[in-house]
Amino acid sequence: MSETIAVLCPAGPGDVLPEWVTNFRGVVLPPTDPDSAASWVAQAALSLHAAIESLAPALSVTLVAVGTATTLAPQLGFAARAARRPISCYVLVDGELPSASTRSTDWPDAAVVVVCRAESMAAQALLRGWEVLGGDPADMIAELARR
Repeated sequence: MSETIAVLCPAGPGDVLPEWVTNFRGVVLPPTDPDSAASWVAQAALSLHAAIESLAPALSVTLVAVGTATTLAPQLGFAARAARRPISCYVLVDGELPSASTRSTDWPDAAVVVVCRAESMAAQALLRGWEVLGGDPADMIAELARR
């Protein structure tokens, strides 16, 4: 298994990060205070690129998105790919799934794992062919890192 670095996105506009994030081992992007979702994506993409390049430029990247940031995972993936740092796995935690209209031949460009406790979200993810894990998000992310 190749080494990976997990990058935890801050919650999206208006969200508060869950408490388990403070114990997360990996890169945690700084929260942003944007005026819009578009500026949040731009700020998060810049922080993502800077964090990866300064800490672990040779490792593959697992992007962990929490809350409303989950709906913005495709945009962050496009930004990472444009910076020549494609995402190796997307982990979407307790948020809405990205819009089905986002799905195209371009995204998802890597495996998608959904960590959730809501049955409706799990069912939607399974219909899209994505892996679903239940339980404590920190434990599930640690499990994914061991794979």
